[in-house]
Amino acid sequence: MTDEIPVAVWSGSFRVLGVDIKCHTLSDGQRIVEAESAAAFVRALHEAPNDPENNADLEAFALWRADATR
Repeated sequence: MTDEIPVAVWSGSFRVLGVDIKCHTLSDGQRIVEAESAAAFVRALHEAPNDPENNADLEAFALWRADATR
């Protein structure tokens, strides 16, 4: 098998709605969010008030997730 297993080329986190969302970008371009962070983020989204101050953090995370740098 000649397929290489992707490795993390970037690891970091985004602070959104009081939750640290731990993320990784793999060498093949995949964007990965750690499962525990994803669960905490979903809970925070459900509980968060509609506050415009949260928009910048949400936008930064969404842009990373969508790989807006391509």
